[in-house]
Amino acid sequence: MLGPLDIHQYLLEHDVHHEIVRLPRPAAGAEHLAEVLGVTPRRCLAIHPFHALTPDGDLLVLLMAPADEEVVPATLVFALRELLRDQLGPDAELSVAGAALVSRRTDYIAGHLAPLLLPPDVIVVSTRGVLDLATSIIYTATGDGGTALGIAATDLLHLSGALVLPSDGPAEVAAPAGSGYDVDTAVRIDLDPIAPTPITLPLPSEAIFGENERPLGTGAAARVRKRTASGTSSPPPVPVVAATAS
Repeated sequence: MLGPLDIHQYLLEHDVHHEIVRLPRPAAGAEHLAEVLGVTPRRCLAIHPFHALTPDGDLLVLLMAPADEEVVPATLVFALRELLRDQLGPDAELSVAGAALVSRRTDYIAGHLAPLLLPPDVIVVSTRGVLDLATSIIYTATGDGGTALGIAATDLLHLSGALVLPSDGPAEVAAPAGSGYDVDTAVRIDLDPIAPTPITLPLPSEAIFGENERPLGTGAAARVRKRTASGTSSPPPVPVVAATAS
């Protein structure tokens, strides 16, 4: 099973500023994580899994949303079907995915799923609420209940390759993954890249991994700063925003 060390190593390889935070007590979900960290639920990420059945097989679809954002499965099923019509086909059937399916397809414990290091056939979608958080630090699970990942919302969207649900209803056409922050065929929004400037995260708990990739002692705050890009590895494609033309 994947865990915080796997995520930490992956983010180091992509020079992404982040922290793995040791929790004072285990967290059972996104809302509980906010309580444990002492932050607003808006800054904690909930992941809602859906099982998509298509004529060609079945897929796992993960929807990311702030913990305080109301999620109505019936409404989301319709929105996801429209957004992913080109990928799933017009006859796809979506339902809430069970824990066993989530663990089998992602290699994470179902209740502590992170939207990173996922297989290529797992589709990641985000609500507009996550994109609106921009460079704010948000917290998500790491594969176990004793730690959390602190990372900028835009970095998480970028690395997960998430499609973003429109805020004004289901999309008619989803832009292809990796094409940039495309809103629809009529309007294009170009976002400036995040400047590679080290930032200090105001985390409420101590971090356990730092730049030296070794666990730090009690009371030490580990900061993983962006470094000068090296090697030949390149980050995953940027997230795609799909929306209906206004």
